[in-house]
Amino acid sequence: MEATAKYFFLGIVASAVTVYGIGFVYGATGATRLAEIGRLLSGTLGTTPDGFHGYAALTGAVLLLAGLGFKMAAVPFHFYAPDVYDGTTSLVTAFLSIVPKMAALVALVRLYDVLPGLEPSLGRMLLVVGMVSIVWGNAMAIRQDRIRRMMAYSSISHIGYMLLGLAAADGASFYDPPAIGGIASTFFYLLSYTLATLGLFAAIVYWERPGRPIDRVDQLAGLGKTSRWTAGALSFCLLSLTGIPPLIGFWGKLFVIAAGLGCDPEGPISPVWFVVAGVVMVVNAAVAAGYYFRLIGVMYFRESSDSIPGCGAVGAAVTAWVCVFFLVLLGLAAGPCFQFFRMFMTP
Repeated sequence: MEATAKYFFLGIVASAVTVYGIGFVYGATGATRLAEIGRLLSGTLGTTPDGFHGYAALTGAVLLLAGLGFKMAAVPFHFYAPDVYDGTTSLVTAFLSIVPKMAALVALVRLYDVLPGLEPSLGRMLLVVGMVSIVWGNAMAIRQDRIRRMMAYSSISHIGYMLLGLAAADGASFYDPPAIGGIASTFFYLLSYTLATLGLFAAIVYWERPGRPIDRVDQLAGLGKTSRWTAGALSFCLLSLTGIPPLIGFWGKLFVIAAGLGCDPEGPISPVWFVVAGVVMVVNAAVAAGYYFRLIGVMYFRESSDSIPGCGAVGAAVTAWVCVFFLVLLGLAAGPCFQFFRMFMTP
């Protein structure tokens, strides 16, 4: 009940902030059609905002980023996520971990398209928010003993990787190849995160009994022996989230780093910052391995008389293995898959 109230009321506040941001953009342009807003602002804004219209549009962009940041659970708008994830079921947690992030990322890409003059300012904000989200999410996740709280902080770190991909799109004009690579790397990473997260929670749902949720790490003890196939599927999902090759999660992280390092040295964001971001991503991938491998170790190397074989719906176990199949397949075909995203982004 507490988690429901927190998510509901904070969601109202975030929606109000988003609408307020839209109001500022409308006040700066007097237009409601996206193409027209972009045309008007492209003549008003440069590398820095100029005059009332420029600052009004920048204020609107900041408010929009704050509202969408809540939906994505990015720092500093993440504070609701651990309590909400821990206070609901595994099935609902899977939904909250994936769908709001998809919608918010698509909205951010459209925001880049509509506010071309604000791309440098947005890119700098996303770069900072992305790095802080990665560090904070992993630092808190490694301390957790409850699975859904751990995955809440993990999702905060993963959205940080995606935001860094969007920040890399500021290395050139929006439709130039470097920018397309930044956007494509973000959605490629989103695909890898979606498959791994869906498979992880599908495996947990399979083990849960009515009135007996799997919400603590120690409840996974021994399942590597009593439920080998589903434990194997969960392990593959955790390895992909860690970024172990050749699974798609490894390529998702690599493409985000490459997009940042491939930005224009003369662009609005110094390449030094993308080098720093790359170091942050690599170091935190190693930190994330600590708590992901911990789950695998509990399943296979800890004995527990409380361990039970999977007894849930067979569809949950099948879903987990379907996700694993695509994690491996798309990992082996990462190049063509990434090129598909690049072509999809090209107008």
